[in-house]
Amino acid sequence: MIPVKEAIGVLWDSIKATWEDLFTLMLMNLATVSPIILSVALSYLMAELWQAGYQKMGAILAILGLLPLLLLPPAMAGLWNAANRVAEELAVHWSDYWDGFRRYFWKSLGLALVNVLMLAILGANVWFYAPGNNPWSLDPSLNQAIQIFFVILIALWLIYQMYPLAMLLEQTDQRLRIAFRNAGVLLITRPIFSILIGLALAVVIAISTYPLIAPWFLITLSLTAVVCNKAVKHLLIPHRERAAEAEEENEDEPLDEEDSE
Repeated sequence: MIPVKEAIGVLWDSIKATWEDLFTLMLMNLATVSPIILSVALSYLMAELWQAGYQKMGAILAILGLLPLLLLPPAMAGLWNAANRVAEELAVHWSDYWDGFRRYFWKSLGLALVNVLMLAILGANVWFYAPGNNPWSLDPSLNQAIQIFFVILIALWLIYQMYPLAMLLEQTDQRLRIAFRNAGVLLITRPIFSILIGLALAVVIAISTYPLIAPWFLITLSLTAVVCNKAVKHLLIPHRERAAEAEEENEDEPLDEEDSE
């Protein structure tokens, strides 16, 4: 199938599935971003106290303002778990959200840590090769080429991030490295499809950020979660068909004499 047609089909199915459970997904979306809202509120209060001369109180609130962000990855795991059922066109309940929150609490933090570290490393390289930031006298065009290279790596890494969490929900082996490996296989074997889905999500995120902001609180993350789950399920179809065929062939093989005895 043509990748463009596949991507449009996945996106359209995701929109329809999201629409059918829109109210529940909107509430789950709001619950997922609530750690960010709380962190921003505490940061604003910290700034006000700092300006008013209460530096110690402001410093305490600055530390407390970071703590709610630790709940963001587990909250996203809960949302992705609920979206996985939406992608299967099954009824979704709050129990699905909290089950994903609890079950993938530590794994989601591990995924987030790897993601933050990788983006920090790639972002530092983009900054390092900006004119005047590195100690070497490199040709400006070479600096620019290296910067573009790392920007492309950042874009590919963000596209790759569509898959690990959704992959973790699908696989029986719950190890993170297996989820990362399987996500890499999906990206490498279906790069055009992955880029198209990634670009579509980038447009949704861009629209949600500017000029609007309300969609972030209401539907952006939920729609993204459904799209990621739909994409992974779609890409796993041929792999599961081959696995089923191999299993049937093994069952159809005649027993040798020793086994029959």
